[in-house]
Parts: sequence; C-alpha cells; structure tokens
Amino acid sequence: MENTQPLIRIENLSFGYKKKPLLHIENLEIPSNQIITLLGPSGSGKTTLLNLIAGFQKPTHGKITVKGDKKTNNIGFILQDSSLYENISVFKNVYLSAINSKPWIIKNKLEAVHEFCKTHQNDRITNYLVNIQQIINKIDSGLFNNRIWRQYKKNLQLISRRYFFQNLPIWLAFKKFCKIGRLFENRLHEIAKKLKIDELLQRKGSELSGGQRQRVAFAKAIIKNSTLILMDEPFASLDVKIKESTRDWLATIQKELKLSIIFVTHDQSDALRISDRILLINDGKVVQFDTPENLYNNPFNEFVAKFIGTPEIILIKEDNLSRSYIRNNKIQIGYHQQAEDLIVDKKLLGDLFVYEIFVQHLQRKIVINNTSNLYKITDKVKVTYNDTDLIHFDKEGRRILNCN
Repeated sequence: MENTQPLIRIENLSFGYKKKPLLHIENLEIPSNQIITLLGPSGSGKTTLLNLIAGFQKPTHGKITVKGDKKTNNIGFILQDSSLYENISVFKNVYLSAINSKPWIIKNKLEAVHEFCKTHQNDRITNYLVNIQQIINKIDSGLFNNRIWRQYKKNLQLISRRYFFQNLPIWLAFKKFCKIGRLFENRLHEIAKKLKIDELLQRKGSELSGGQRQRVAFAKAIIKNSTLILMDEPFASLDVKIKESTRDWLATIQKELKLSIIFVTHDQSDALRISDRILLINDGKVVQFDTPENLYNNPFNEFVAKFIGTPEIILIKEDNLSRSYIRNNKIQIGYHQQAEDLIVDKKLLGDLFVYEIFVQHLQRKIVINNTSNLYKITDKVKVTYNDTDLIHFDKEGRRILNCN
C-alpha cells in the first residue's frame, strides 16, 4: 500500500514577536516529491514559514512535523547568495558540507560496511549485517539521534575488531574500502555529472557565475542525502537568461532525483512556471494552496484573483453587491465595422504584444497581452468576451459561484 503520509504537517501554528503576530496557519499538509512555492506580498510571512520548517525558529504555538518526525534532520537549505566559501574549490565546498553531517557519514559508511561484509562473511559477521541494515533504515526514514550514533559506533568497532583478529589483510582492505574520503569522491562524481558541475570541481567559489553557484549549492545539499530542499529567493540575483536556464534545470533535477523542494519567491512568474503547487500567503495566513492553473482560473477570493496574473485581472462591472472580473486571456480584439475601442499604446514583451485599449462601454483603459502584431496605436477595434468567463466576488472579496 502506498504511503500517503504528507512531507510536512502543520497544526494550529502561530508565530510572532511579543504581541505582534506574524503567522497563523490552522492546518496544512504539504505533499512530498513536488516543487512547492511560498508566494505572497512583502512581509506576508513567506520567509518566516520557511525558517520555521527549517527549524531556525520555533513556533509560538502549534507544531510543524516534517517526514512524520518533529526533528527535521538533514534538510538542505539554499540561500539567495548560495553560501559558498569563496577561496576554496568547489570540491572542498561540497566536502565540508558532507563531513559536517553525521547522518551522511553514518549512512554512507554503514552502506559501505554492509557491502564489504556481504563479500567477506562469516558466522559472526553475518549477525552484524542485520543491525547495520536496521540503522540504515532508520536514517532513511528521517530518524537520527544520539542513540543511533552510539549504535553506529558500537557496531563499527565490533566488526573492525572481528576482522582485525581473524584476518589482518582483510581488516586492512576493510579500512580502505570504508574510508570517508573514498566514499565522498564516488558520491560527488555521481552527483556532479547529474548537476553538470563535473568540470567545475577544481574552480574556486569566487570564479563561478550565478547559475553555477546555485548548482554547487544544490550539490552541497543533496550530497548529504537531503530529499527536502528549502530555497530562499533562489533566482533573485540571476539575470534573465541565467534565471530561465536555472529554473528549467531545477525542474528537471527535481523529477530525476525525486526531491521535495520548497522555495520562497516574490516573482510570481517563477512560481507559475515551475511549481506543482503554490502556497499563497497574505498577512500571515494561507489564502489558497493550489496548482498554478487553479490559482489563475479558479481563485478563492478577490485578493488571489488580483495578485495572480500579469496583466492584472480586469474589472468589467461593479454594483452595490458584487464586482465582476475577467482574465486577460479570455478577451478577444478584432477589427469590426462598429469598432469604437481605441488602441492607445502598444509594447513588445518577448513573443507577446501588450496593448493598452480604451474601452468605450467601460469608459476606461484596459491592458491585455496578445500574440498578434496586427494592430497599431490609434486603431479602432472591438473588444469582446463571454459573460460565462466572468469571475464574480461579493463586496467582501469572497468568490460568488453560479452568479446569474
């Protein structure tokens, strides 16, 4: 039966300083193996939530459970500036990250011990293989504590003594096979090829571009067997072209390595392009947790509708009870004998044209994107849309469904 346990469970969480509340989330479950974006206005609580998940801060009330355990061990955290040591090589940067992780040392060493013992078994050694596999399974499940560390040390010492007293050449081979340096190099070269940084290993941190730094930061996280990666504004310091390639690379790596990635961004275009789900936060509360498509096409309230999408959703009509909007992609423009709407401005935006149109029946200007280069400034066109595409909200901003 497939395990449906969420990656992160948040229960009755609140956080603040003194009497100033910053974040309140009643109940929330975040699934694993997806790219989740924390999105919202400045000061909405995005980075605070990320820090709480990482364990850098503690909730005022409530709790966050990560991977079914309160202890959030071996979470990879990547900052905007990538946090590299500038004067040492990429190889050493990643090595320092690995050897500072006890769970990484234990898991990789025990896997090597297990592999070696299977090919050099005897009755006494076989008894230890079960213990080793149990410790590995605990670490894989996200559990690590001082008791596991003691079990690791005890079993490793006992196996080493058995080989030492039974067969000295095998003991020497055992020590060489299980050296951390050898295990690290094997793992790093495997990761470096996947992340396409194998040619950067001898470069210093100061010699890397913005996109390369992000890849190395990623290597530092996943070398430790982290399956949960937290990222704070990972694309903010990258120029447009590097941002696009890094964004595409991140989506590919996430699927290939089956990672769970949660990142904060202020740029909704980043969120809409690569996220499986977006957690939209405003004033410290979750407004909507949904797919990019649903946030755009099926907003829960007026704030979501106006925050998501560029250009902003267009107000079509308003009365004492409600406001009705339409998305830019639901509007058609064209030449017509009775055309009376005036194109007042036109700009090129990549492969789109941005038209500013004064619409007569609205008595104001609207901005829409269009792929056609057919229209010119001062042209008269007819703006049309279907009433069934309108999205309605009441005066408090709540969504109205089945509005007639």
